[in-house]
Amino acid sequence: MKDREHSVALVGFSDPAARALAQAIRETEAFRVEDVPSTLSSINGHAVDLAKSHGVIIFRTDTSTGNDVPALKSIRAITPGKSRIIALTEGSASLQAAHILARAGADTVLPDTVSAEELRAVIKESISAIAKPAEDARAPGRIISVSQARGGIGATTVAVNLAHALLHQEGRRKKTAKNRVALVDLDLQFGAVAGFLDVPRNDSLFQIAKDSMIPDAVFLEQSMIRLESGLAVLPAPTSLVPVDALQPEQVRAIMETLSTEYDYVVVDLPRTLVGWIAPVLEMSARMLMVTDTAVPSIQQARRLIDFYTEDHLGLAVDVIVNREKRPMFMGRHHTEATHVLERQFAAWLPDDRKAMREAIDRGVPLAEAARRSPVTKAITKLCRSLETAFEQSSVSRKSVG
Repeated sequence: MKDREHSVALVGFSDPAARALAQAIRETEAFRVEDVPSTLSSINGHAVDLAKSHGVIIFRTDTSTGNDVPALKSIRAITPGKSRIIALTEGSASLQAAHILARAGADTVLPDTVSAEELRAVIKESISAIAKPAEDARAPGRIISVSQARGGIGATTVAVNLAHALLHQEGRRKKTAKNRVALVDLDLQFGAVAGFLDVPRNDSLFQIAKDSMIPDAVFLEQSMIRLESGLAVLPAPTSLVPVDALQPEQVRAIMETLSTEYDYVVVDLPRTLVGWIAPVLEMSARMLMVTDTAVPSIQQARRLIDFYTEDHLGLAVDVIVNREKRPMFMGRHHTEATHVLERQFAAWLPDDRKAMREAIDRGVPLAEAARRSPVTKAITKLCRSLETAFEQSSVSRKSVG
């Protein structure tokens, strides 16, 4: 008998349309298969036992009812990371329905029209993923990507000041950083991080693109500009660079290397949608979508969120309202905006242009230029909320590990 990792449970494959697919999976000798004729929701508590005894669970679901979502959440809450869960939806299922399944805990969402060959390949990849031995090395740093609903909305301001807040500087006179934080400006043409922090631009990203090189740890270590606060910055190039100059494998190498060296990596994304941002989205623990509440901005934010999550269903996106104080009571246009976005606003950053202008002119973070400013306090609060979410996620994984 195969061990747990090589055991596959097929849930809801009893109807004639799915029998051929189930038979093709059973004929594969690489793993053991158990048939569960009922739906995921109808087996109730048995679903958790199923996850404990099988490395891979494949269930067919009718997304129009949503009945299987609670059971899926229960499995994932009890056994996060222990099993790989594949959801097969009807071919007409919407992207929104796929997002709901992914948020509930499905690792992969596929239409039930998938071929047996493709499904076998996904199963093998899933088995390989859970069979990898746990490493004793430190957990990789969290990558936080920052995007913008429109130009000039203040995404760079958020990225710069969030990165500074994540340092958690301690001490009265000579402050030391508790966390190692990197700030990466991937806006190759319009990146302004260097100007915000009064650091010189360098051409490291340009060299990576020009020489078609895969950067290693030594190259990136030499490329980072280190501030007195402890923040490490990889600025945009000095010269204008074509937005498609980088390749996905180069960006992936940058993200993987920095995440092993830093506790947090904050990425200021480009305004243009390019293919090489895919590794950033895939590896991001969180994305911050910076917007205002004007109707065109909300519409554009929704379009971008759909684009970013289309191929990255598990990407958590927080909508940050910039230059607007949180109202005591939400207005009608705020409520309508949350309906369009299908999510609540995660944070509100009040408008304090005087403080922001002073910080930019001095080339320092807001916390140094205007420590008592409401926007500085709001960014600190945003920082704490992100850290709390990350800590809760880590504790949840350890408690069931």
